[in-house]
Amino acid sequence: MDVRIFTEPQQGATYDELLSMALATESAGFDAFFRSDHKYANEFNLAFQSPEQARVILRAVDEACEAIGRDPKEIKRSIALQTVCGRDGAECKRRALAIGRELDGVKARGLAGTPREIAERLKSFAALGISRVNLQMLDVTDLERVQPNR
Repeated sequence: MDVRIFTEPQQGATYDELLSMALATESAGFDAFFRSDHKYANEFNLAFQSPEQARVILRAVDEACEAIGRDPKEIKRSIALQTVCGRDGAECKRRALAIGRELDGVKARGLAGTPREIAERLKSFAALGISRVNLQMLDVTDLERVQPNR
C-alpha cells in the first residue's frame, strides 16, 4: 500500500512549517506529497496567496528544483484565487458580503474589484511566472457576474 501525506496551507501554515512536516513525514518512511512536488510535478498550484506571499513560495520551489538539478521553468505555475468582481465598488461589496467576506479581505489574498482592477492585479501574478489562474467564485446563484458584455 502506498501511503502519502498531503499537506496544504489550510490552517495558515507557513512554507517552512509545511516543509518541516514533509521532512518529518519522510523520515518516518512515508512519501510526502508537498516535498516531492519539485521533483516530479509538471505544475505547482498555489492557493489564496498575495503576490508577495506567492513570490516567497515560488522562490522556495525554484531553490528546491535547483538543489536536485531540475530546471524550475519545467514546472508550470498556477494559482487559485477567490474572486469578487463587479461594475463598481458598491456591487463588489455586495457580492463579497453575499459570500460572508469583507471586500478588503478578498482583495488581500484574492481578486476583488472591477474587471479593470482585477486585470491589473493579475499582472503581478503573471510577473511571477504564473500562467494559469483558477477563479474561485463562491456564490453559485449569482449568474449575472459571468455574463459577457453586461
